[in-house]
Amino acid sequence: MKEISFYKMAASGNDFVVIDNRARKVSNLPALTRAVCDRHRGVGADGVLLLEPLAKEKGDGPPKRGQSPFSSKKADFRVRIFNSDGSEAEACGNGFRCAALFAKEKLGLPNRQQFESLSGMIHSKNGSISKSAGLR
Repeated sequence: MKEISFYKMAASGNDFVVIDNRARKVSNLPALTRAVCDRHRGVGADGVLLLEPLAKEKGDGPPKRGQSPFSSKKADFRVRIFNSDGSEAEACGNGFRCAALFAKEKLGLPNRQQFESLSGMIHSKNGSISKSAGLR
């Protein structure tokens, strides 16, 4: 059985298992999510948050001081959200708040971040979350 490091985080009544998947070691996400989120046999959570790297764009070059080494010109990272049933969700405000705090506390990113999600670009500043206008 493969060992996976994770953190358990909560925001406004929702709890999540947060996984740093920058190295893309986590696979079979629906099955993993169902097992991990099971409150009787797993860790127990409302969902799983994966922080993943973005595809580098041409001309991005090396990261600037204080910038994540897995960021692009547009965002610092990508967040994928999985519900406890294994389905992938487009958005979850409390999940986004947990992802932003995780990126700040565990990955050393600044208080102000941008990250991609299925619902579009998410902006985080001092724990507050907002979405770019014009996106789904």
